[in-house]
Amino acid sequence: MKEILYRAWREQTNEMFDVQSIVWDSNGEMCITLKEYSETSRNTTYPEDEVKLMQFTGLTDKNGVKIFEGDQFELPILSTLEEFKHTEILTVVFKNAAFCLENERRSMLLSNVQIYEFEILPLK
Repeated sequence: MKEILYRAWREQTNEMFDVQSIVWDSNGEMCITLKEYSETSRNTTYPEDEVKLMQFTGLTDKNGVKIFEGDQFELPILSTLEEFKHTEILTVVFKNAAFCLENERRSMLLSNVQIYEFEILPLK
């Protein structure tokens, strides 16, 4: 069975957190509780518009790091002509019921890439 995990990005603090729980209140509003790892803080619940949820793809990179939506990879773009070989940074997105890698120039199914041979780029 696929492990269902989320992480969340808080733009306000530029921090990534694991998600403790996702619930809907009586008004149908999504509330996300984040695991906050400090001695002085407790897990805090935020409305959906204050965090960006990122789903786990079920895959890991070459270092065994779990791959989530929003992660970025630098991948070689191959060509039969040497002068057209280059690398591009692509971002993991969930689109049309599948995880994909895309940038402004291309989009490809994540399942078509041997992603376990590459590593996630550090967050900026």
